[in-house]
Amino acid sequence: MYHDEAFKHLHRAIRVIQRSCFWKAYCFDLDVKKKHAISLENGPKYRNFQTLCNIFMFFLAPAFLSRSFILFTSPERETSTSTCVTFAVTLVVTGFVPLAWNLRQPSGTKKYVDVYEATLRLEKHFEALCQDFDLNPTSLQACKTCTKLMNSFFFGFDYIAPLMFTIISFTHASPVYATLKSFRNFERFGTLYSSFVLIISGIPTAIGGLFLMATMGTCFLISAYGVVCVYVWTFGIVPTTETFGLPFTTAIHMHNCLRYVAILHSELARDFVTICLHHAALVVLATVGMYNIIIELAKGNEMSVMLICICVGLISVAVMLEIFSIYFIGISSKESKRFVREMRRKYGDRYRQTVLKSLLPNCINLEVVSSVDTLKNGIQMEYFINYFTRVTENTFNIRPTLYVVAEEVGPSA
Repeated sequence: MYHDEAFKHLHRAIRVIQRSCFWKAYCFDLDVKKKHAISLENGPKYRNFQTLCNIFMFFLAPAFLSRSFILFTSPERETSTSTCVTFAVTLVVTGFVPLAWNLRQPSGTKKYVDVYEATLRLEKHFEALCQDFDLNPTSLQACKTCTKLMNSFFFGFDYIAPLMFTIISFTHASPVYATLKSFRNFERFGTLYSSFVLIISGIPTAIGGLFLMATMGTCFLISAYGVVCVYVWTFGIVPTTETFGLPFTTAIHMHNCLRYVAILHSELARDFVTICLHHAALVVLATVGMYNIIIELAKGNEMSVMLICICVGLISVAVMLEIFSIYFIGISSKESKRFVREMRRKYGDRYRQTVLKSLLPNCINLEVVSSVDTLKNGIQMEYFINYFTRVTENTFNIRPTLYVVAEEVGPSA
């Protein structure tokens, strides 16, 4: 049902990684004729990819963490825009470390391709099973909704976000430029000299940012595909009426196969680590973005338009990721329980009732810790509400700072 779109996204993700480093460093390749992804395990391209991952893990991540600590202890050193960008980049680079650690190992790339290909084949198997039966029409609408959201998100992640990052890389808000300036104030030598340093530092910054976002987007893709697969097909197997729907054995078989999909993608998400820490990371990103927007708006005419645009982008990405990681998973859990309830109402004999009582709701658990309640009831929609609650509470918990800014801006105005 969704496998054609999923393969297009895989094709796009692999090409984006290859383009980000001018086809010199990547971990996946694509056989277009066979429509098959290939995980690289050796060769110069994969070794270059491993080298870039090592640079991010062992050099850039510690450097950005140190820089953020210095700015946290002495915030007056840089402008608010530069400080916010540095904090955001530090969070992203730190989150990239577990992803890079996984993909720099041949076993990691092989597992990625195996899980993705297995999910594609399973969807084709489902279509073969259901070609003579009527699926729940809600599943078609769910598939269209997921297609639009996935296309919109990855369009922004592949084109808009890299464009914004490239622009920032060649401005004074660039974290690399600000770090170099903290060692030696070369702006006192004139505009020409500082512009030269800005260009020289901006080129590798932009290329590194493109590589980082392309690789992170590929890691996000497989978890998003797992969520969409379970979401769409769970809608499809829910009985529509008493007389129409899938046969009992077919419906139970598909439900159990979706259970395996959920387990595989949950395990892969734990290998990536960062995906399971999505809630904490996205709460921090959205809180920082919301806080800085309020701070800048309180300044009136002195506000930084660039900082506001950056913060709006951070909040948008955080909300979209949280929709995929909680909202769709919560709906899948709800529909899975509805499937069991409708099947128990439709089939009343003792054997089938016993089989249905043994079923648990299908959901991909992208959380760090699983609980008995999660295994029994799946991910609840309360998780999605908690995200907005925490962002709002965290923003207003630091409101004394807002009053200080307002008092400082008021007299000057």
